Order: sequence, then C-alpha cells, then structure tokens
Amino acid sequence: MSWERIGCAVALAAMVSLSAPPRTAEAQLDPANLDTVQATPKGTIGLGLVGAELGLIIPSVSGLNEAWALSVFPIVGAAGGALAGYFALDKPGRDGSQRLRSTCEPKKSSARSKQPRRGRGSFDGRAPGSAPPYQG
Repeated sequence: MSWERIGCAVALAAMVSLSAPPRTAEAQLDPANLDTVQATPKGTIGLGLVGAELGLIIPSVSGLNEAWALSVFPIVGAAGGALAGYFALDKPGRDGSQRLRSTCEPKKSSARSKQPRRGRGSFDGRAPGSAPPYQG
C-alpha cells in the first residue's frame, strides 16, 4: 500500500468519527428484569463445537484416517456436546440467577472469624503471650 492510500483511509476514518453526533450515555435499567435471566443457546452451541472438534481431533491423532471415522465421530461428538450444553447450561426453568447471586454476594461472618488469631498477634497490637496492658 502506498502512503497516499493510508493517509486517505486515516482521513476518511477521522471524518466519519468526527461527523457522528454526540450522544449522552443512557443506562436502561429496569428493576423487574434484574432477577430474570434469559437463556441463550451459548452452551449448546459452544459445547457442540467442542464435541465436534474433539470428535475430529482424537481419531486423527490416534491414526484412524478412514473416511467414515472422520465423518461419523465429529457428528456424534457434536450431538453429545450439544446435549451436554443444553442440559448443563441452557435448560429452561433453571434458576441461574440464584446460583449467580449466591456466588457474588459476600459471605456472612461467623463468630469464629471474630476471635483473635492465635500465634500471629491479637487485634490490640500485643505480641502473642504478652500480658494485657495495665488499666488502673
């Protein structure tokens, strides 16, 4: 490419980006939709592709170079991966939001966590095993 073409491309990109009208950012937040999770077929498609790839790679690596094996095993692997993706990730009626919420919320503190750590000093700055400060 010549420098003239690169310069024209950069000038065109700058002109297009500068001619766009500025807009304010808008967050479209509806509290009713925060607890619902729409299922998409991402798990079905993704694991189907992984199954097809494994169905092609494993026979090839193991030395099975027959036409029937290189066409049947990827189809079976894709079907198995798609079924696994559907039932493990995308099945309707699963409450994925509850599982997501439980992993994002902080854990509740227990009585054990409020006890001073033994062997590493206590919370008041004293060395382990030393006497408490005189309060007279």
